[in-house]
Formats: sequence, structure tokens, C-alpha cells
Amino acid sequence: MKLLLDEHLSLVVAEQLRGQGHDVVCVAELPEVRGLDDPSLLSYARAQARVLVSADRGSMPAAVEVVHAAGGRHAGVVLVARERFTLSRRNPGPLIAALAHLIETRDPVDLVDAVLWL
Repeated sequence: MKLLLDEHLSLVVAEQLRGQGHDVVCVAELPEVRGLDDPSLLSYARAQARVLVSADRGSMPAAVEVVHAAGGRHAGVVLVARERFTLSRRNPGPLIAALAHLIETRDPVDLVDAVLWL
């Protein structure tokens, strides 16, 4: 499973997951993606066959609905609960472990057009 981490998530998370051999990129690393609205970000992630990981639970579910209402599809969305995981660089370990477990145990096909909460 390939992941695209939204701009709310630390680059450290992507670096650590790549260090474990996973294919993960962060919006912060992609100048052409930074600043895209959520539906466009979902479209980009789908074109790259990447599941989008976001902590933006305010607007991302609405963006998913916009994509679906327009007949579009996405590669999957994983929403990170800020109450459960630290999003800063100080303690990314639990989020890294949860995402590594997701990558290692879930088939990306199961996440197509789905929203999963961590």
C-alpha cells in the first residue's frame, strides 16, 4: 500500500515509514501538490494510487462526499484522530506504528472509495 500524507502530518512520519521500506510521500515534499484543495488532493492521490492520510476531519469527509457525488472515485482515505495520535515531530511513534500496521495488514483494494478512522 502506498500512502500520501496530508500537510497536517509531519515529514518525520513519512521518513520513518520509508526507513521501514514503505512507499510513503508527504505533501510537504511535493511542491506541485501543496495548497491543493481536498477534492484535488484526492484526485492526485488516486492518480498516484496512494491512500490519502489526513488529520483534517473537518473538511476531508465533505471532500469525499463531493468526489462521490460527482461520480468520482478515490484510492482511500485514512483519517487520523488528533485525540489519539500526536501530529507533531515530538512523539510520532504511535502514529508511525499504526500506519505501518495498516500498510502491512490491509489490502489497498479494500480502501478504494472508503474512509477509515485511526
